[in-house]
Amino acid sequence: ANWSNGIPNVDNAKVTLKASAILDSDATLAQIKLANGITQDVSVTSNHNSTLTITGAGVTQPIQNNSADVDLNLNLKIVFNSSDAVETLQASAADDCTITFGESSDLTVNVPTKLMAQAARKINFNGIVRNTGSGQLQVGAASEVVFGGSSDNTNYTAGFKMLGNNGLLISNMQTGTFLAANTSIEPDGATAHGHNIHINGVNTFKGDIKSLDTVVTVHINSNQTGAGLLSMGKGYIDLVVDTANVTDVSFADNSLQDWGTGKVVISKFKDNVISFGSDANGITPDQLAQIDVGGANILITYEGSLVLDSDSDGIADISDLCPDTPAGEAVDADGCADSQKDTDGDGVTDDVDTCPDTPAGVVVDADGCVIPLFVEDVRFIENLYPNPVKDVIKVKLNQNLEVKDIYFVDLSGKILKPRSFGKDGQVLEINLSNIRVGIYILEIITEKEINKSKVVIER
Repeated sequence: ANWSNGIPNVDNAKVTLKASAILDSDATLAQIKLANGITQDVSVTSNHNSTLTITGAGVTQPIQNNSADVDLNLNLKIVFNSSDAVETLQASAADDCTITFGESSDLTVNVPTKLMAQAARKINFNGIVRNTGSGQLQVGAASEVVFGGSSDNTNYTAGFKMLGNNGLLISNMQTGTFLAANTSIEPDGATAHGHNIHINGVNTFKGDIKSLDTVVTVHINSNQTGAGLLSMGKGYIDLVVDTANVTDVSFADNSLQDWGTGKVVISKFKDNVISFGSDANGITPDQLAQIDVGGANILITYEGSLVLDSDSDGIADISDLCPDTPAGEAVDADGCADSQKDTDGDGVTDDVDTCPDTPAGVVVDADGCVIPLFVEDVRFIENLYPNPVKDVIKVKLNQNLEVKDIYFVDLSGKILKPRSFGKDGQVLEINLSNIRVGIYILEIITEKEINKSKVVIER
């Protein structure tokens, strides 16, 4: 009674398919579904660019696939003209049950539309998607929704909502826009969890990410130079960036965004890949502190890029010549504090060197000031070798004297005894392997006098 010459004549007519079908002229249905027990894929196409209008009147699932391991392929123009608050598209059979909007499809949704495809099921979009009114695509709990390489969301401006828990939204779109600017992907509630979004096409992600009080994980597997904003309540946004292949993930200036008390957790972090805005003001200092890259400290460069600063001295690791600056010490443009520098090369660091311009090669005291040459007294020392020395030094005396003692004096005046020494005629052999690298005064004491000479220990 609801059909005339193969065309429905009322808006609540329903079609149950058992084989592929062709729409010859514009038609309106409440529901189109694939019957149970069909064993091969079924497609719906159109002649004359005919449009299928779906009202959803009197049904809960206006598009439904009830056959296991079969694809219902809708490859035509479909317009939802629903008066219901929400509609649902469901792949409900077992195994690899799918609903696919083909490459020639053109889908318009006018009310929030749930996409239900749990377990091994899937809903695919390979054509055009549009929205009117309150039309928004919503990924059902534990459902998988995939936008293929040929999909086109240029005219879709409603964003995506992730319902319940464990939703999976994948974009393989290669050109155009998957998520438009000023639209967002977000969970439907603060307690939702387990949602994953995969962005696989270059520069197709231009919208925003919201996590509310839960965790949303975004896998970025290709460059995105026009990404939008991030916002959180108490929740986290996990950014998993494939830095083996991705070199640029550029978000908009987020400095005015509310990041709540949440975090942005970045996995596989790499310098100069992720940026905010075009300068160091792209995020606030508080927001910078809310970014977690695995416990390491980061900073934002004057170009807006995030880089590691492991010692928190304000100089990026890639430019830091002194990567282990003690906490709280001021550094120069190379990331070096005075306690790490020895500008005049005298062995005394700049922070305690009261004579910062010591000439090269002279002996200095603990303050970095020159020790007068008269400290050396070598009346009975004919030669020392090698000098600089590593572990053993030999001293040739100009006469066969009895040596009573030998010790070394460091620049602070501390007396150090060598590990051992021996004498063969007029030659002393001194083992100083127990004494640290540095500059010392060697003192040799005989029964008559003391001789002094500079010794440099290097290893």
